[in-house]
Amino acid sequence: MADKSDKDLLIGIIDLCESIKSAVAGKSLQQFEQDDILRDAVAYRLAAIGEDCKGLSAAVKKQHDLPWKQIIGMRNRLAHDYFGSAPKVVFETATGDLDPLCEACRASLTALSGEK
Repeated sequence: MADKSDKDLLIGIIDLCESIKSAVAGKSLQQFEQDDILRDAVAYRLAAIGEDCKGLSAAVKKQHDLPWKQIIGMRNRLAHDYFGSAPKVVFETATGDLDPLCEACRASLTALSGEK
């Protein structure tokens, strides 16, 4: 399989962030903890974000002061169940940490789209 381009990865990350934000909108931690399907879906999407971030070029990552290592590390913890996919950690990430990443990806996508 061919490597994805930065543009494709950025679009994927944005789509995943928006999907997660939509899924958890208006949910409390208690509701999230009680909904196995929602918890699993959000954890899967967060892992996918980490995987896509891992594929981004160094040039894109250097454009933004984000905790790239931690974002990618979250993927590893979720995929390998290092913290039992602690619902509180997953929920807090889904409800509090995605906006800066999504905004950075949008800015990078805009910059890439301006290049010919």
